[in-house]
Amino acid sequence: MNENYDAKGAEIINADKIETLRNVADEVGGKLREYSGRGMYGAYCAGISCPNYIDCIEVAAEHGITGARYDQLGLKYIVYWPNINYEGEKA
Repeated sequence: MNENYDAKGAEIINADKIETLRNVADEVGGKLREYSGRGMYGAYCAGISCPNYIDCIEVAAEHGITGARYDQLGLKYIVYWPNINYEGEKA
């Protein structure tokens, strides 16, 4: 088993990645949140609620964070990374 992943395959909390996601959220006018996406069966991960999911995904990728998914939340979106654990405010 890779030391960077837990038994369920989720990436172990990485303070640098969470801080990077906080900066991405600020840059795109979003907010870092805890989110459980489709098919995650109640597991939570890092997500950013934002007005434009494309901008969020692109900015995160520019900072080296890839593997994003997104869902629509009414008038906003949530971009989330199922393999990055995060505990914080729920979306």
